[in-house]
Amino acid sequence: MMRRPAANPRRDDEARAKALQIFEDKQRQGLNAKQASVEAGAPLASLYRWKRNPDLWDQPAPDPEASMARIDTAIMTLIGSEANTASRLHAVLEIGAWLVWPGEILGLPMASMSLLFIYYARSRRATKLGDLSSRDIQELLPLISLSEFEFMFKPDANFFPHFQEFEIYEQPFTERDVAASVGRYFIEADGSTFASRPSIEKAHRAVNNGGFRHFWPITIKPFRSFFRIRAPTMPILYVEQFQSDLHWHFDPEEPTFVEDVEAILNQPEKIAEFLAKAKWATLQMQAKLDRRALAHIRFPRFPRWLREEPCELRPLEPELLDAVSEPAADWDF
Repeated sequence: MMRRPAANPRRDDEARAKALQIFEDKQRQGLNAKQASVEAGAPLASLYRWKRNPDLWDQPAPDPEASMARIDTAIMTLIGSEANTASRLHAVLEIGAWLVWPGEILGLPMASMSLLFIYYARSRRATKLGDLSSRDIQELLPLISLSEFEFMFKPDANFFPHFQEFEIYEQPFTERDVAASVGRYFIEADGSTFASRPSIEKAHRAVNNGGFRHFWPITIKPFRSFFRIRAPTMPILYVEQFQSDLHWHFDPEEPTFVEDVEAILNQPEKIAEFLAKAKWATLQMQAKLDRRALAHIRFPRFPRWLREEPCELRPLEPELLDAVSEPAADWDF
């Protein structure tokens, strides 16, 4: 049996120090924190944690399984018929927070709970729990976690309860848009032959060569990091941006926050259709990509009894196919 190589703390420290250096250099060059973290090839939460307290470097990374189990539960809640209004609301917010920051494992529970409080405060015009109806309080209390509030003040919490998505190089698109387009390529590409089968490398060429409507000069290493973090969300973002009129995004800083949330919450039939398409898209992406590329990717798990609904596929654009076939542009960073 092959033995796993022993950990080398010194080498790990050097790698983290290098990632921090890249992160800080890219910020000085004008990139925002999220973009700089992609260039550094490390999650934003980890970079802030390493920068703030180097003694935390040797702590194990949080396990994504617990975070993804919450998404599984949210999906089950939304396609079931027994959950109360607060539980369905929490599920909508949980998925929305995850779609914005899929790599922020430690912060997601706090973010979704903050959204929950903001929704009740604005929709009920309440300033404290006592302003809510007894029914609201009864439904809300099981969703409140005091331990999550306590965790906000720990050194490694790195809690940033904001939902602004930053544009890439001051262009009118975000990582969310890129993830949706890459997901569409993985899902809609012809997977019948080796030459046409999608891959991470081909998707990198497409992004780097302007094959999508997005122009993002990014090298292969940070693109792999982007894929590792964003891949679980790609089928859902694909459905959102290409196959549905449900827009699963909301920002509590916007005055339309309550209306944006209710535009999803109040359409249970469309939610069920959306998730049935997302299940189909997830299965397509898993079938077309090489198993090695997905070895460490944890997709949402949909109930077996949820019948997947095929999406309407369109031929990939000639410019996308041309970008995939060309070598990745050699950008001077």
